[in-house]
Amino acid sequence: GNDVLLVFQYRLIHSFTFSILYLNPNFITQDIGDVQHLISGGMDGFNGIVKSNSSAAFIVDCLKDETTKEEIVKAVEDKYDAPHEVIEKDVEKILEKLRSIGALQE
Repeated sequence: GNDVLLVFQYRLIHSFTFSILYLNPNFITQDIGDVQHLISGGMDGFNGIVKSNSSAAFIVDCLKDETTKEEIVKAVEDKYDAPHEVIEKDVEKILEKLRSIGALQE
């Protein structure tokens, strides 16, 4: 009865844990015209500059404060007119790129 319902609710609540994401503080951004440059301090194995278009720059800007992937997807949906699935895929692609160069902290 009620015990089963409580266990189900507990599992449901705890199965939706969201990772907190933020920009590695060893990376800084600089906007030049319509292009954002993500510059590495060279302390995390990657030494270079990544140029981002406006939508990727928006995602990087979201990461300047602690956030979740889900919050980023919602913010992108609020700013850009595109289907949820497309936005979610694009956000994940950018997060993976940032993760691969050490710019994403989790």
